[in-house]
Amino acid sequence: MKKFILSFTTGLFLLGCITDVFAQPANDNVCGAVSLTVNTTTYLSTTNVGATATAGIPAPDCGNYINGDVWYSVVVPSNGNIVIDLQAGTLTDAGMALYSATSCSGPLTLINCSDNYCSATMPVINQAGLTAGNTVYIRVWGVGSGNYGTFGIRVAEPTLGDCFGSVPLCTATYSTTQPYTSGGNINELATTTSWVCLLTGEHYSKWFTFTVGASGNLWFSVNTADDYDWALYNLSNNTCEDIFTGLAPVRCNYSATAGNTGCNSSGVNPSEGGSGSAWCSPVAVTAGQRYALLIDNYSGGGSGFSLSFTGGTAGIDVSSPALVADTTTVAFNSTTLTFNLNKPVYISSVSASDFTFSGPGGTYSITNLTGSGCEMGKTFTIIVSPAMTSG
Repeated sequence: MKKFILSFTTGLFLLGCITDVFAQPANDNVCGAVSLTVNTTTYLSTTNVGATATAGIPAPDCGNYINGDVWYSVVVPSNGNIVIDLQAGTLTDAGMALYSATSCSGPLTLINCSDNYCSATMPVINQAGLTAGNTVYIRVWGVGSGNYGTFGIRVAEPTLGDCFGSVPLCTATYSTTQPYTSGGNINELATTTSWVCLLTGEHYSKWFTFTVGASGNLWFSVNTADDYDWALYNLSNNTCEDIFTGLAPVRCNYSATAGNTGCNSSGVNPSEGGSGSAWCSPVAVTAGQRYALLIDNYSGGGSGFSLSFTGGTAGIDVSSPALVADTTTVAFNSTTLTFNLNKPVYISSVSASDFTFSGPGGTYSITNLTGSGCEMGKTFTIIVSPAMTSG
């Protein structure tokens, strides 16, 4: 039996009736793509009304693509990471795909495709590992047939000061000697509905994410001599985007008292205001849940801090992901393979270069990788070249 080995390395007239006729938008084709600026604070108002299908480019693999696409382009920023999200207008259910190409004339290579973003019907693509300075192309369409309307689009470069660019915690401790003196490019607390106890929004912030490894009461401490505030969000069934629209934190502390802060048995309340205690009550958590922690340097000065998840009966998951063994027979001449990891990971953090694939024909090139899930997932599909044969 031949074996393949995948390795994980890190206007018409009809019967007297008239249908509306619309001019094709200028970005109906790739070479007319609207150039987007990274890190704008507002969405670009746009539309797919009058758009037609782009010839010569295969249909994307999500979003029930039928016809009527429009195109946008963006130059990849210096850290190689971008977040593209759409805002509903009269178009409320869209698909979006991201492509690489040396020019608008092609050929275009599909990088990522997004349809429903978790429970939302407007997509988000959070893509890491792009080449800084390259131009990538964004294809947007209404899901299904005849789905046209207005919508907004924006592109941001996620940083450690953004939920989308958060630091995934792989150990129970973290420390930095430098104070946070700048915020991110995506202000998750831009509206008063998202402030909750942090009454003046984000200042100089950093985001962390973690998965619960053991159920129980979670304690953590931010150890510092300065005034750091924080908010803890349960993202098990929500996303970073939901924070912007008002997802309430499960714990929040805005105490004006400088010094150590966090959650432990000395805390009484789930939320504390400016005159309150620096400590909140512990959080009851369940293994597998996912959380985001915002730590905000109120003044922007002072020194750094250390973060510790110790003392409680719960703990964060610090294990490394691994491939799940699979003996599924691969179809002759197939170019795709689906596999699973033993735990969810951030899909945007995984790229084709993290894997090698070998079989009877030698070592195969992995030309594309996609993950199943919203922000996190453990099921991935690769496209390989050449096709897998018996050798």
